[in-house]
Amino acid sequence: MKRRAISPFIATAVLIVATVVIGGMFFTQIRDYISTSTRNPSLSLVDYTVSPDLRTFTLNVRNDGNTNINITKAVVKIDGSDYTFLQQDGQGNLTFYSPGSTIKPGEVASLALNFTTMPAPLPSSGDKLYVVLVGDVLSKTMSVTV
Repeated sequence: MKRRAISPFIATAVLIVATVVIGGMFFTQIRDYISTSTRNPSLSLVDYTVSPDLRTFTLNVRNDGNTNINITKAVVKIDGSDYTFLQQDGQGNLTFYSPGSTIKPGEVASLALNFTTMPAPLPSSGDKLYVVLVGDVLSKTMSVTV
């Protein structure tokens, strides 16, 4: 009685393909686990508006990272001087609209910088300002042209 078996070449090819598939599945699982367990804070400026009297700047920022960001203050740099904007029980010169000072991943937050209560000189049209948003996990500098 003659028995037939698969050739050694086909058996080797099947073992190699199975090893590559199992290794790919393992790599994907490990990569997903590492990317979700690593904190990666990131903010980006979506757009901004400046009031006609140059006293209020409204910034829309997006949380591009994978962790919540709680913005605690903003620092505006005008002509080499730093001016700090704080939110103090809703009465400060930093006002948060939606969703608030804590921005979840993927959300866009609106915040206003009010120069009406600041001793800072008002910027003139065409000036370039640097706004530094300071949070609990990051500090991000953004450029704004008036």
